[in-house]
Amino acid sequence: MQRPLRPCLAGLLTLVVVLGACEQASDEPAEPVDSVDVGKKLYRDHGCALCHGEGGLGDGRMARSLDPPPRDFSKSDQFALGHTVDAVAEAIRTGAGGRGAMPGYGHLSETDRRALAVFIVSLAEAPHE
Repeated sequence: MQRPLRPCLAGLLTLVVVLGACEQASDEPAEPVDSVDVGKKLYRDHGCALCHGEGGLGDGRMARSLDPPPRDFSKSDQFALGHTVDAVAEAIRTGAGGRGAMPGYGHLSETDRRALAVFIVSLAEAPHE
């Protein structure tokens, strides 16, 4: 009777080890997506260009009607909370903090906010005509 149980116990033990490893791996934080391309798509999909313009120059279709005007992302000195990915991601989460008209985008995942921030920071580094 012990012999038929050994393969079952070995299989059960293997299953427990594999499932435990899968659960442990899923608990680890995902690597943030710091991709300019992903951020550019998010910028377009979430309407950032309406105010900030396609190139982030603060010249979007809605810019003239806004007071204060939207930030020009090509000028790093205009970043209210700083010109780092973390600072820009926080500004995206919380909005303009009473100093402007931009709402917060806290509904975006942290990964999406970081990708969007990477794209925005890259606009200040890119040459503009």
